[in-house]
Amino acid sequence: MKSFLATFVIACLIYYFSEISLLYCTIIWLELFFLIYFLTRLGHKFVFLELLALIAVSQWLLGPMLSDSLGVRMEVSYAEYYAYAFPGTLLYVAGLMLPFRNRKKLDQLTQNVLDGLSQHYAQRHDWAIALIFIGLPCWLFQTVVPDSLKFIFYLLAHILMVGICLMMFTSYRWKYLWIAGGLGLLVITTLLNGMIGSVVFWFIIISVIYFSKNPRRISFISKAMFLILGIWILIALQATKTEYRILAWDIEKSQYSSRVSRDIKKDPNLFIDIFKEKILDPTIMNDTESKIALAGRLNQGMLVSYVMDYIPKRRTYAKGEVTIGNTLIAFVPRIFWPGKPVVGQREYFKAYTGVTLGSFVSATMGPIGDAYADFGRWGIIFLGCFGLLLSRIYMWFIKTGQTDPAVLLWFMIIYFGSLTVAEVSVSGYLNALFKFFIFIFAIRFLLQAVFKIKV
Repeated sequence: MKSFLATFVIACLIYYFSEISLLYCTIIWLELFFLIYFLTRLGHKFVFLELLALIAVSQWLLGPMLSDSLGVRMEVSYAEYYAYAFPGTLLYVAGLMLPFRNRKKLDQLTQNVLDGLSQHYAQRHDWAIALIFIGLPCWLFQTVVPDSLKFIFYLLAHILMVGICLMMFTSYRWKYLWIAGGLGLLVITTLLNGMIGSVVFWFIIISVIYFSKNPRRISFISKAMFLILGIWILIALQATKTEYRILAWDIEKSQYSSRVSRDIKKDPNLFIDIFKEKILDPTIMNDTESKIALAGRLNQGMLVSYVMDYIPKRRTYAKGEVTIGNTLIAFVPRIFWPGKPVVGQREYFKAYTGVTLGSFVSATMGPIGDAYADFGRWGIIFLGCFGLLLSRIYMWFIKTGQTDPAVLLWFMIIYFGSLTVAEVSVSGYLNALFKFFIFIFAIRFLLQAVFKIKV
């Protein structure tokens, strides 16, 4: 309640003493509220749903607002976009936060799971080490195996992170050395591939687990300072990633055709040199171009505007094909449906926006764009249901964890996949979620049957 009132007062003062519109002041209020609420709980509670809510508000509401302030135009007017996105975001967040109607009970149930992990696995550091070594080869080689094996290796690579998470709940005297080694490997391998997001996401997850298990009385000011430092590091990493990819990734275009090839090279010294230059450069955000690029990275609304401009002017609403139809199709194994349609990301994006993505360009409409492509402005109802589904999945893990605490370790895989839920397609997310559930069930069975590891 204190966060609610404090942020409301700040937003009112901004509205009174500035020329910012009431809508944008409301967005600032929502962003500040969820940010402060997240920071307040971080350090002593297991934060997940509140983080997803913060990400959605940031990408669907704040990002477009920042782009508007920098003079960036979208395919539809900002007023038209927010007439759909604002109520849609509110319903999505309401669905996510529904379990917090009884926050004390939710926190107690979560604490029961964490306590259960500490009790069951205090002396099982051998299992944690075994999981680390089982997942390590898959983590190292997941990017170089044949395409047909990449998704399998991607799933098995998560065993490494489950092992690191399990190590936190042991009483092993050298556990922090193992954790540091695993995280160091994570940082080196992912940064050299130019994949900044994976590093950030796993550090968030590891931090949430650590502080949930070991509550710390960290002042709000300290958390805010760490947040500012983290944002600055992210800005430097984003600038480093862009320059590093240009210099290290060998992209060749054929002069005779539209074929483009890419050879990813890894140069640790180059990455470090660029990062040191960027992190120490106080003018990194001085130019408008850098600000636009950063706001654009946060602005999922830009991609949604392509959908809103294209539908229903050039094609009719899909009426469930994007959100429900594609999800059901994805659930049917190809072995049972040899003629199962193959729709790649580029084809999917072009079909509902009219925009052809360039080679090596990745973009999806996200749940908010998918919902509009299917149902128009009524898509806000789907967004509310989607948020409710995510909260139900989380509560299933928490309730199951009352008798089987180890499921929370495997929930970390879901946690990792869910941090991008605001920008990936609904069918892609639910399809991955379905495969994660099958993987978790199968790998837990195999670990117990083959290695006698009960996690």
